[in-house]
Amino acid sequence: MAEVQIAIAGAGAEAAAAELFSMEGIEGSYQVDESVSKDGGTLAVVGTVVAITVGAMTIGEKLHRWHQSYRTKDSQARIEKVLIVTKTSRLLLEDATIEDISNALKPFAK
Repeated sequence: MAEVQIAIAGAGAEAAAAELFSMEGIEGSYQVDESVSKDGGTLAVVGTVVAITVGAMTIGEKLHRWHQSYRTKDSQARIEKVLIVTKTSRLLLEDATIEDISNALKPFAK
C-alpha cells in the first residue's frame, strides 16, 4: 500500500500531529524531527499515513478544519505550515481547499 507523508511545522506541531493521527479514518504514526527543534519547542513533525479508512471528501473536510483551527490558535499551539507529500505530488495546505485536499488523498481512501 502506498503511503502519504505529512510534514507539520510550527510551535504546535507535536500537539497538532497528535490530534491529526487520533482522527477517525486516519491510520499512521508521526515522529518529532529533533534536528529542527529549537529552545525546547517543536518546529517540525513528520507523519506517515498508512491508511485512510473513510472517503477522501470526509478526510479532506476533517483536515481542512484541523488545519484552520491550528492556524488560528495562540502562538503556543500554532502551526505554520503543513505539507502533504505523495509519490506523485505535494500539497501545501496554506491555501488548499477541501477539494484540493480530497483530490490529493483520493488514491489512498476507501
